[in-house]
Amino acid sequence: MRIPYLLTLVLAGSSLFAESAKVYVTEIHGGSVSVINTEDDSVQSIYGFTNPRVIKITPDGTLAYVGEDTDTIQFFETETHLVSPTSINVAHAVAMAIAHDGKNAFVASGDDTLATIDLTTNTVQSVLVGFSNIQDVKATPNGQFIYVTNAGNNTVSVVDRTQGMIIGVITGFQNPLGITITHDGSYAFVSNVDGNSLSVIRLADNTVIGEIPGLNDPKYIAVSPDGATVYVTSFGDNSVKVIAVDENASPIGTITNSISVFQPAAITITPDGNYLYVASGSSTIVKLKTTDYTVANHINGFQNPTNITSAIAPEPCQYVDGCQGVKEYPTGIHFFNNISWNAAPGVPALYKIYKDADLTDLVGETTDLFFQEDVDPYVRNTYYVIAEYPNGFTTTIGNILVVPCRKCHTENQSAS
Repeated sequence: MRIPYLLTLVLAGSSLFAESAKVYVTEIHGGSVSVINTEDDSVQSIYGFTNPRVIKITPDGTLAYVGEDTDTIQFFETETHLVSPTSINVAHAVAMAIAHDGKNAFVASGDDTLATIDLTTNTVQSVLVGFSNIQDVKATPNGQFIYVTNAGNNTVSVVDRTQGMIIGVITGFQNPLGITITHDGSYAFVSNVDGNSLSVIRLADNTVIGEIPGLNDPKYIAVSPDGATVYVTSFGDNSVKVIAVDENASPIGTITNSISVFQPAAITITPDGNYLYVASGSSTIVKLKTTDYTVANHINGFQNPTNITSAIAPEPCQYVDGCQGVKEYPTGIHFFNNISWNAAPGVPALYKIYKDADLTDLVGETTDLFFQEDVDPYVRNTYYVIAEYPNGFTTTIGNILVVPCRKCHTENQSAS
């Protein structure tokens, strides 16, 4: 189900947002970025891009950076989906990585350069040359080194982030394409398109310690959180290969499973390691369960998905509170409910208040951070508060059940 500009997060009353993962997909022919809610696989689309090719999320989950074929990097808030009016000029981005400290992004460009972006100012800090048909880029967890695959000379370049220079070149690859690094920074895995294999690099000494055969036109790679399992899209035989890695074994890894996926390319794994999302063909994302290696869902309607990544959604301190007030007048007693909430991020156009979870019973709209409704005495009422932005995107603030015993303090009581 694709719902443009609608975020379908479920919140408990008076609580913070639950931690949930999102999958972000660039659609180069659709001019959009799509966001998949991993809880129900609903999709929302963010428009306004021009040939978006790559996307990465900051470690805190708050910002998404999108590389376009128009020599620009755009970015947006992941909570509001508001695209910044500021863009960053970087030559044709083909791959991107973000340092784990969130301070820098590294953009591999089609002109065989690597740009370092200062994310505190969103400006280009430096541009490094010396690559050959650059394909992919990853940063080590400690942020010290950047690894770049070069299909032009069958190498992987090692860049020292502090020095801003190439400090080593690892050889022995066969048309290297994708690269990924384990979460503990011990190993890197590189797909060899022409070798139909996966190379394993020990990062302590930048040595290739093994090669895993049995692939067919391998593209991109994901690794489990514990680093014990590697997933590779094997485009040539329409499958995703599951590889168990053991440094002490020969070969160093063994293909233990093969999952049928049509024309698989880009791949990501959810932060909890339970699901894979794979770009399949020109219009589908396939969701795979890592517990039993079965297909959990086919999500259709994409327009040439080129890059895919996942991240934990941020947990903003948003909540809804409410109470019941009573005022006595000569004509009788007046009952009303006061509802209040924290401000949503960005600049919402207005807040909408509903009395049903399906958001069909609208009882009010306001630009304020509170709402009051006249009510019958001794009746329970549940309110759902939604922030709506100028671009049509909406985000849930939360909900609250107001019961007769939930009385307002005297100083908070008011009546219109």
